[in-house]
Amino acid sequence: MASSYTLPIPPELVYNILDNLVRSNECSSCLQTDLAALCASSKILRSFATPYLYRTINLTTLHDKDTYAYRQNALIRTLSTTSHGIHTHSLLLPYTVPNKWLQIATHTPNLRSIQGVGTFFPEDHDEDEINTATKLLTTLPLKTLILHSEELPLRLHTLLTPTIETLVLGELFAEESSFNDLRALAGNNLKEVIFHDFDVDYDTARERDDTLASLPAMESLVIDYTLGFSLSGVIRYLQQSKLHATKLRNFEFKQQLRSGNSLKDIATMISCAKGLQTLRLSLIKYPNDPASEGPEDGFIASDTLEEIEWTAINSAPDGSEDQFLRLVLDSLPHLPNLKRVAMFDETRGGSGAEAVGLEKEGYVFLKEGEEVEEGEKRRVIYVVEAGRKTTERIVEMKSGVKGEELVCLGEDGKIAL
Repeated sequence: MASSYTLPIPPELVYNILDNLVRSNECSSCLQTDLAALCASSKILRSFATPYLYRTINLTTLHDKDTYAYRQNALIRTLSTTSHGIHTHSLLLPYTVPNKWLQIATHTPNLRSIQGVGTFFPEDHDEDEINTATKLLTTLPLKTLILHSEELPLRLHTLLTPTIETLVLGELFAEESSFNDLRALAGNNLKEVIFHDFDVDYDTARERDDTLASLPAMESLVIDYTLGFSLSGVIRYLQQSKLHATKLRNFEFKQQLRSGNSLKDIATMISCAKGLQTLRLSLIKYPNDPASEGPEDGFIASDTLEEIEWTAINSAPDGSEDQFLRLVLDSLPHLPNLKRVAMFDETRGGSGAEAVGLEKEGYVFLKEGEEVEEGEKRRVIYVVEAGRKTTERIVEMKSGVKGEELVCLGEDGKIAL
């Protein structure tokens, strides 16, 4: 660390400035430019800024696809000839081009997060690469692991290490794995699990729900386009302990079948999730599905729920979104913290049914962005939108960006000076 007499300000203030720079900069490409400029300004500032410059390495092709290979090789040369890799905590890799994550991760011993789709076991891997990849994935102190669009040459549970807090599983070809492999997570301090188009072998129809019930308490659970789980299984999970019931803040149950997941199940699940703040549901209904049974009390109740999002996916329009909206309207007195209701229509084979009129005594319903004067009436934002994609987060992971964010290395292909 630099001594204080070489700086016009105390070192602690320099670190505060760098921390604020990182927190306030939403564009990682701009952040890299700013940090690189600081490193170039003087040797003393370089000693402060270098750990920040290498903390997050974001390799994408959107910045400049033609020079991606050159920039990747330049990064590997820098990491292999300096000690800068000890500062790296996060590595984000592209989806559409070959990457050399093994050569990068070998020089980043403190790596906590690897985000990439189709990253770890490419089709042309050999035995040595498999062994090296397995060793890295099981010895690095990873807190975030994304296994998506992978052909696993080993059992899934081998990769589920005790340090993992955020796990994404999807589109895996894992011939020898089963849902029971997820029981390896039982002792983890989980924060978030995302299932997206995830399917492995199972012996019984209840195996998915049984496995879900064995997972530790977590803050966020997303089940997206992964059939076989049920709201009944989620209820069982929440009933495992008081911590399970109170820790869950976000729950997404998307592109699932309406059959077997009734409005009554939704109400029961909400009542069991004592700390739930955000609920996103997307259920597919077919013409021959039985009518959805409603809750016995005629309403859903939660002291913590702030946002509800409902997507109707029907093979033919049947007004099911109206049924759910009416239930929400009837439940408003029992949802004291609800601030936003979003209704989407992804009707298959027909036009969407119109939403019911919003009328509820004592409430003012707003469109997104609208404001009204303060008054005695409670305000709830209501959003109606047709044709919303339900896999945005996976698209983000595959593209390596979030929103308009562009990244990574400088135009000369180097992240270091």
